[in-house]
Amino acid sequence: AHANGVHHKFVLVKNGTTIEAKYDRIEVTDGPKFKELELEIKKGTDLEGLRNLATILHQTARLEYIAIQKYARIIEGMEKYNSIAKANI
Repeated sequence: AHANGVHHKFVLVKNGTTIEAKYDRIEVTDGPKFKELELEIKKGTDLEGLRNLATILHQTARLEYIAIQKYARIIEGMEKYNSIAKANI
């Protein structure tokens, strides 16, 4: 499978805490297409601020929380992977 992606990275700083926001748009040939926004504290300890930012983005941009890694989502969406997985059941 072949994947195309567009990646953007933003750095947000507030009250001594640095949050890195990564936005990825992924398109897999014959597979899934999705967008991902990942937030990560790079410096500092303001976990509450990170959660508040995530909540605001969730509510205003209608984002959903997903605990599955991007690469696992790509593999699970590939037709070839699904046919192999079903054959092994």
